[in-house]
Amino acid sequence: MHAFTNPEATGKGKQYKLPLAYNAEADTQSKAEAAKFFGAIFK
Repeated sequence: MHAFTNPEATGKGKQYKLPLAYNAEADTQSKAEAAKFFGAIFK
C-alpha cells in the first residue's frame, strides 16, 4: 500500500478508491530505520 506513514491515508484511499492505507507498525519501523541510516551517515 502507498502512503503507509500518513494516518489519514486509509480514509482517503476509501474515499477515492485508491490503494492507500496507514500502517502504524510499518510507519514506526520505517522511521526507526531512517534514523539509524542517517545516524550512521552523519556521525
